[in-house]
Amino acid sequence: MRMVYQTSGSVSNTTIYIRLTAAVSTINTNLNVTVSTAGDSVNKSLDGYINDGITAGAIKSNQTICNGGDANQIRSDQSAPNNGDGNDTLPFTTTISYIWQQSTDAGTTWSVISGATSSSYNPPAGSITVTTKFRRITVSSNADNSSTNFSCQSSPSNVVTVTVNGSFTVDFTFANNQCTGSAIQFNSNVPNTGGPYTYLWNFGGGGNTSTNANPTHTFNNTNGNVS
Repeated sequence: MRMVYQTSGSVSNTTIYIRLTAAVSTINTNLNVTVSTAGDSVNKSLDGYINDGITAGAIKSNQTICNGGDANQIRSDQSAPNNGDGNDTLPFTTTISYIWQQSTDAGTTWSVISGATSSSYNPPAGSITVTTKFRRITVSSNADNSSTNFSCQSSPSNVVTVTVNGSFTVDFTFANNQCTGSAIQFNSNVPNTGGPYTYLWNFGGGGNTSTNANPTHTFNNTNGNVS
């Protein structure tokens, strides 16, 4: 504590200046200030609560979807401490809520997701059309009495990335004008980027399918349809 007594200069009345510096290592800090002049003294007690126990928890998991697909729910990582939910250690009743943020520029800027205040977040189906990163902030609030009202936020959690595969057009080629009973070679045409890809060929005729990238098939009639 530093106390200065001044009676000259621009100050017309006796003025007392007090500067307090405290190194806080616990969540409950009490400061007592006593000011004395001309034999009289005034004592003031200041209570402070430092919320240094709140954590963001951990979330999971990274995933890949098609453009406009339905991403899985992003939730607390149950293998992390405190089940990944985040927590606080204050000596009075608190309410835990959450802030979810998303970024579509690789984490350079973040925006708050309106209405997302639970420990988990399920992106609406079709809402993610570009690769998007998500993170969560834990909020600890108290309203037991007017002297200890507060709202504190944790640092952001780890980041979960939902990767979006771009849209593409699928095509195929085949050897035309073949005789009935001859094996026909089919070749798939897909983009060189993206993948890995899986395939499902349907040659008609009920159950005539293939999962190969470039299959062969023999038609025993002239009415085969390939899809």
